[in-house]
Amino acid sequence: MERLVLSWVGKPVAYELMPGLNRVGRNPTNDCRVPDASLSSFHCEITLNPDNTLRVRDLASTNGTFVDGLQVMDSEVKPGEILRMGSVEFALERVTVAEPQPVLAGDASESAESWTHDESDVKAKGLFGKLTQTLKITFKR
Repeated sequence: MERLVLSWVGKPVAYELMPGLNRVGRNPTNDCRVPDASLSSFHCEITLNPDNTLRVRDLASTNGTFVDGLQVMDSEVKPGEILRMGSVEFALERVTVAEPQPVLAGDASESAESWTHDESDVKAKGLFGKLTQTLKITFKR
């Protein structure tokens, strides 16, 4: 399955674009929060259409929105193009991800699953020990 992502050029950060409206900016309520002072709190909106085309719309940002170096108010963005917001550059890329495999529920009469916690597995104490505890799955027949 192919997905469209914005990869922050020069940083190991990428944002997967969801179908429909994706809001971008510094404010934590945005779908893609970019913590950079050159972006407005609500910088732009990126719309991923059902046909997998992408549009960006500037929200009257202070430092502008650019597609391949040209300032835009409303424009299509294609994979391989660079989207710049303020001084931050993103590359629009298509990435392939594995399809999630369906999990089929078994007949309850055949087997039952239970999730138990085994204290003997906890070797470290304190917060680290609590964070590294594991669950064991046991099957009862």
